[in-house]
Amino acid sequence: EIIQRNPPASSWSAAQIAEHLWKVDRSTLKALKSETIPTNRPPEQKLALIKEAMESSTKRVAPGMVTPSESRHEPQEMAQQLIKQRELVKRLISGLDLTEACRVYKHPSLGTLTRLEWVYFNLYHAERHIRQMEGLKAAVIM
Repeated sequence: EIIQRNPPASSWSAAQIAEHLWKVDRSTLKALKSETIPTNRPPEQKLALIKEAMESSTKRVAPGMVTPSESRHEPQEMAQQLIKQRELVKRLISGLDLTEACRVYKHPSLGTLTRLEWVYFNLYHAERHIRQMEGLKAAVIM
């Protein structure tokens, strides 16, 4: 029940954060599978920018395609979906050239990213929301 509770200040519940992470993973998977082109810049050029953005405490508005729903979430099911999606990403990247840029699939605010940058975006983004969930734990339980 606690996982479903929305904290104050119109934040997402832990269940909604998990759904958001699943949607972002799914979106990253699409980006990694999309058409790519060789890049004329270092493939890790945007990593510092991505990390800085994800470590910032600035609240961001998620694009509609990765915004969580208002529906109830079963914690075990959501955890299994997240694990399955992460496994798909891990298997996929083992056989890809991560230095290539995703030509068609662009990040809404960062623009064209290499596959490597997409992978790191996904990791830094998950870390951001894990910190958010840790902050929620104390607020929701009290």
